[in-house]
Amino acid sequence: MIISEYDELRSKTGHGPQDTRVYDTGVTSLDGKIYYALSDDNELALLVPLRNAIEMDTLKLSDAIRLKPKVFEEEGKWLLLVCAYAELEKVFCHFVNALLNYVEPHKSAFGSINTVFQEFVHLLEPKKEKATISEVAGLIGELLFLHELSKKDSSAINLWVGPSGGQHDFVGESADIEVKASTRIGKTSVTISSLEQLTIFLDRNLYLLHYSLELHPNGDLSVERLVDMIVNEGVALSQLEPELQKIGCNDYRSEEWNLDKFNYVKASCYQVKDQFPRIATDLLIDGKVLPGVSNASYDIDLTMADGYITDVDQAILELL
Repeated sequence: MIISEYDELRSKTGHGPQDTRVYDTGVTSLDGKIYYALSDDNELALLVPLRNAIEMDTLKLSDAIRLKPKVFEEEGKWLLLVCAYAELEKVFCHFVNALLNYVEPHKSAFGSINTVFQEFVHLLEPKKEKATISEVAGLIGELLFLHELSKKDSSAINLWVGPSGGQHDFVGESADIEVKASTRIGKTSVTISSLEQLTIFLDRNLYLLHYSLELHPNGDLSVERLVDMIVNEGVALSQLEPELQKIGCNDYRSEEWNLDKFNYVKASCYQVKDQFPRIATDLLIDGKVLPGVSNASYDIDLTMADGYITDVDQAILELL
């Protein structure tokens, strides 16, 4: 089936098991008819009958094809193979056609899926761009701090609002904390990415936590390891993964987010107040920039902020 026929299927109402949108492929395996289908999210899919749903546990494909077990009261057990990436729809169609040509009526289609997939394994992989060192280091810094919070309170993940677009990375009871990470030993400057990032709100304290990290091929710190450490402190992975995905880390175990590893060097905590070096909206007249200025970033030299160094435990106490 070619992509245009799937487009036609998208315009139709359901007429398969429990009104799923399907189209008879004309191919029947030992377990029954196989259907072209669409997922609930309108993604290209193939609906394959199964005699034993346990079989699915032995099937290992790729991130490009999601496997969804389906059970219909009168139709029995099915497996929905879903194309997870729109950019791979044409390749998925070729995979489906190859699979249908391989299926034999006296054999279960299940055994054919993995065999045919091996011919497409390199094609059915989305193009992935490696996360930059600064992106990984930034996430490592936030996960380091989340781990510290989680050791005291596993519900502290609710304070991590940076991934959702919060003005500060962590927002708590009476304090906010912005986390920065540097990957060069001895580097004393950090980049502030907006005028709001170091804005102090009324009746709240603001802290800047700076992690110094050393990039090392055999470093102790990686995204995967820190996520596992946080989960071990009682944070549900089902809560953590959506936050990671919001910042582009769709698979925390993936190579692109774990090629770069780091060693911890030190952490310094600063209370942002008085003459702390910053540019922020609370320092501007009426708290607003002039019309036409949409964004601004700047660097600050933390050697000029030594007088504002404070105990990170005090910041944590105010946050929780």
